[in-house]
Amino acid sequence: MLKLNLDLLKSHVRQYGGPMYKAIQSAGTVQPSDYSFNAEDGTIKVEDDGKAMYIAVRQDALDAGFDGTQPCEISIFEAIRDANGEFNGKPWSIIKGSTKAFAH
Repeated sequence: MLKLNLDLLKSHVRQYGGPMYKAIQSAGTVQPSDYSFNAEDGTIKVEDDGKAMYIAVRQDALDAGFDGTQPCEISIFEAIRDANGEFNGKPWSIIKGSTKAFAH
């Protein structure tokens, strides 16, 4: 069995997997008939008075099989830490304390 020196590794690699957001308020539940799901970019579209709102679906919901056929809750989440990186060649950053709506 290989035994790793985790303290040594932690000082030389970037760790992933810690939560970035915590839910702070529910905005309510939306029924499938009241939103459309875009699987390509992982968002739902909700319309109000002819204006569209695009809301990202949380990655854990997508990983669990979210497909736009079930009711989903929309909540406001607060970033609990600063983070940045790159996804599909595009840089992203999160500032601790910032808020964002997610469907889940």
